[in-house]
This record gives sequence, structure tokens and C-alpha cells, in this order.
Amino acid sequence: MRKNAKKKGSFAKFLFGFIIFLIISSVLVSTALSFLNYSTNQKAFENFGYFDENGFINEQSELTNFKFGFSSFDTNGCGSIALYNVLKLANKTETLPNIIKQMDLYGQNAFGYLGTNPVSMVFYLRSKGIDASITFNKSEFNSFASTSNASIFCSLSFSGGHYQVLHSENEGVFQTLNPKSSKTMQELLAETDTSFLHFLIYTKF
Repeated sequence: MRKNAKKKGSFAKFLFGFIIFLIISSVLVSTALSFLNYSTNQKAFENFGYFDENGFINEQSELTNFKFGFSSFDTNGCGSIALYNVLKLANKTETLPNIIKQMDLYGQNAFGYLGTNPVSMVFYLRSKGIDASITFNKSEFNSFASTSNASIFCSLSFSGGHYQVLHSENEGVFQTLNPKSSKTMQELLAETDTSFLHFLIYTKF
């Protein structure tokens, strides 16, 4: 019995130590990535020409020179783009490289391969003085988005996910950013009906 107890105790210590090692390693890697990617993204931003006529970013597929975590920004950078577009709507000035740096530090999932953590996006918006909250209840999406200054709609499926900004609701129709279009909430949900998870970040500013 004592031997079994010692073995269980040793395994528990090993497991605890291994978890702490993974956490520390993840923090160190994320910190290193944030600074390495920042340098690359600053250079890419110097020649950036993909703002639309109102200063928003809608052409994510063109942003091949930017980095997010270990992944490519043109496929997994929609979270940072959504944050940039919300800040633009709120008349708050921030560069895209600075936003990516913060998401690299504490907002990426699986070093960017699984995109951006929505809770970290809420935290980031609040740090910029924007009242932000999140809901996973689809029945609340339309009412919250309609009364928000801007909201971020996201759907997740086994083939991927995407963040896009909704704003300027008029008779149930929202203007969307990245991609730029006009859609109702019903249309957005219908387009993503195969997704296993939807959520909405809504704001006041």
C-alpha cells in the first residue's frame, strides 16, 4: 500500500511539474514570438495599401506578409483585423502591428494556428476604454448587435472559423467588415449553420 501511495505521489508531482513546464514554455514562446513578429509586421505595415476608402481592413487574403504566432496572418489573422476595425469605428488610433503584438502575447490559440481567443479580445477592447461583452446565445445576437456601436460575429466549424465586424444596423441589415457586405443576422447565421459554435462580442463606446 505504501509503495502504491509513493508511486501515486511521485506521478502527481511529475504531472504538476510537467504542467508548470508547459505553461512557462508557452509564455516564453509567446513572448518571443510577439517581438519577432512585431519586427516583421512593422516592415509589412510600412508598405501597407489595403485600407478601404474609410480606413477599414477588408482584404485579409492580401495580408500575406504579416505574421501571427507561427501561422500565416492571411488565414488566421481575422481576430486582430476585427479589433482594428472596431477601434477605427470608435475613433481610436492603433496600428495593426501593435494589435497583433498584444494578441501574440496573450490572445492566440495554439500559437496562432487556431486563431484568436475571444475572451482576450474582450479584455483588449476594455483595455482601450471600450465597454465590451460576449454572448454565446444566438437568440440574443440580433438584439445585442442592433444596440451596439459595433459587434464582432464569429462562427467556428471543423473546417475553421472567422471573425467579422458588424455595424450601422438599418432595418435589420448590418454593414459587415472583412468581408465588406450588407447582411441580416438571419443571413449570417444561415451561412454558417454547419458551425458548432457561434458567439458575438458587442460593444458600447
